[in-house]
Amino acid sequence: MSGTGLDPAPGAVLPLSGRLVFDSVPAVWTTINPALAAQDRIRVDLGDVQEIDSAGLAMIVDWIAQAECLGKQLILLRSPAKLRALARIGDLEGLLDRVAG
Repeated sequence: MSGTGLDPAPGAVLPLSGRLVFDSVPAVWTTINPALAAQDRIRVDLGDVQEIDSAGLAMIVDWIAQAECLGKQLILLRSPAKLRALARIGDLEGLLDRVAG
């Protein structure tokens, strides 16, 4: 199961941990919403994500799209190698590069 916690202070980091896979992603997907509403710059730390699959990648891509539509900046910190590999397969590596912190 993935864990999250968001400090509402400006510049706070949304840490994700555990598994971002098909079974766990639905519970995590909306955790970005408070940050998108309250902050112009959202930093997401993926350093403690132990497993990620295409569902996790889809969630990250959606978060990027939501932020861009709202004129916000999403920054990914410590992206796992597996996320980068999935992005490369889906020709999304440039998108991840654009939001890498």
